[in-house]
Amino acid sequence: LVTLLKYIGNDYRFIFLGDDRQLPPVSQDEDALEVCGNVMKLLIDYGSHFDFQANLRCRDERVRMFIAQCRLGNTGYLRQLNVFRQSSVDDMIAYKLKHPSVDECMIIAYRNATVGRINEKFFNALSRNSQKVIPFECKNGCGRGGFFIGAEVVFYRNDDQYQKYGYTNSEFGRIVGLDIPCEKNPNGKVIVQTEEKTYELPVWRAKEDLLLAYALTIHKAQGSGADRVYVLEATDYSLAYTAVSRTKGELYFTGMTLDDLCEALETPTEVRRNITDFQR
Repeated sequence: LVTLLKYIGNDYRFIFLGDDRQLPPVSQDEDALEVCGNVMKLLIDYGSHFDFQANLRCRDERVRMFIAQCRLGNTGYLRQLNVFRQSSVDDMIAYKLKHPSVDECMIIAYRNATVGRINEKFFNALSRNSQKVIPFECKNGCGRGGFFIGAEVVFYRNDDQYQKYGYTNSEFGRIVGLDIPCEKNPNGKVIVQTEEKTYELPVWRAKEDLLLAYALTIHKAQGSGADRVYVLEATDYSLAYTAVSRTKGELYFTGMTLDDLCEALETPTEVRRNITDFQR
């Protein structure tokens, strides 16, 4: 960045965007998406752009090479690297129980239902001796609730609708306090400590916006990284590449073969088109 600023100067505005090979952004602004559905492509087509492609997250040279070949979609070379490592579900869960922090270990999958089943396993194992518990339940294909003191959690969306609490989508934290709803306190209370702030939410609100974080969807994991990552499933190029590039060192696949990974990498990701694409 310093080199870039020295070369171009300070009298320019910059837009910094994520890796265009990863998952496209999710937006609720459908009107804007009708005009500009692929911001990265628009800037590449009509602006000046600079690509920073070095993987600074992964410290293991062999795994970093593996990720780079995934980014290139070079499935033939992936088969020659001898880096692909598999893990059983039991070994994955045992390791995660010893390393619950998302910075240490991350379990990621494509489907909400898969993530929900894994989170339920951790809820059953970790809340067994807890005196205060909000039961785990499946709602609309997602795991909800499952709160207990000490639980690792992640916020599901930005606090845009109410603007009262101020938490942000994909902000990770830990539950440090819990009051069960009762006659005197019908709303109950969930206290979440993150790196940024301590949030106190009524239980009903926490059930809407807060999820257990022992397993994450690939979308939710985007932007984060862990020392060890377990990938359970991916169905196309962007999902597969985003998943493998979360690791800082160790990368394992659970329920996936190397053929499964290569098939995903060879499956194009559906992307939105810009209005300019239709004008040509």
